[in-house]
Amino acid sequence: MNYSFATAVCLSAAILIVPASTLFTSSSRAQTAPPAAVSRNDLDQLEFQLRTHAPESSAFGQADGAYWDAITKSQDFGRAYSFFAQLSDEAAKPDATLLAAKASAQGAYIGWLYQNHLADQAGEEMIGKLMSGSIAEFKQALEIDPNNFSALYGYAMFEGDRPGGQAHQKELLAKLDTLRASRPYLPWLLVDQLEKTGKAE
Repeated sequence: MNYSFATAVCLSAAILIVPASTLFTSSSRAQTAPPAAVSRNDLDQLEFQLRTHAPESSAFGQADGAYWDAITKSQDFGRAYSFFAQLSDEAAKPDATLLAAKASAQGAYIGWLYQNHLADQAGEEMIGKLMSGSIAEFKQALEIDPNNFSALYGYAMFEGDRPGGQAHQKELLAKLDTLRASRPYLPWLLVDQLEKTGKAE
């Protein structure tokens, strides 16, 4: 993986979660203390909210948006990766929204490794496992719920940045377009941008 692709993956994951508070359906530095602007207690409280609300609820979506805002400010992507991996694995049954969150968090963590020049230390094997894990989780999420917005949008961004993924990105965007009429409350401006340029920004 090259630096530009990894960076794009990181940015894509961050952008994916910005509208999370509007999604009422679907929806290392890893262990170091975040900057003072985002306390560990803040993150603990948000993680508690995410653990205690159903993934399809508006409360989960609001907590998810706030959590990723805090993670982005603190650059504590390792924590987000660990948290969403654990949350997804602890679910009584596989959940599309949680799998999409885990896949996006893995992508963000990969980007963080590259941005902080730690990818060589992590090694190609670890990076490869994270990459293949993200793809597998996006696929599993869509097997569970083919109309899951988080999975479709996140996977479309991922494929837009992956060499050779553009054709599949178009398929994912076409699927998203079929949901517009029935789900007008979703952040379609972000989808429009992705359709226009193939990138999230």
